[in-house]
Amino acid sequence: MKVSVILPVYRNGSCLNEILKYLSEDPYPEKEVIVIVDEPTKECLNTLNNFSTLNHFKIILNQKRRGKVNALNRGVEESSGELLLFLDSDVYIPD
Repeated sequence: MKVSVILPVYRNGSCLNEILKYLSEDPYPEKEVIVIVDEPTKECLNTLNNFSTLNHFKIILNQKRRGKVNALNRGVEESSGELLLFLDSDVYIPD
């Protein structure tokens, strides 16, 4: 079963790098990670650059704030998984 992880971000999430690192190292084979960022900061763009080349990562940047609901809806539109997992960019995922 394919899992789509949808991660809305406003400017720069406090745990964004840690979440993306965890998701990139997770061994589950059928997953996609969709990150939707409103008004990304330079720090956020630097973080995203580390993950942008991974095949199962899709990054969508909005230069203006569109809001969390619009980000979630866009993530659903872009997803192809049978199971959707919604995470916030300030969530810590323990090992």
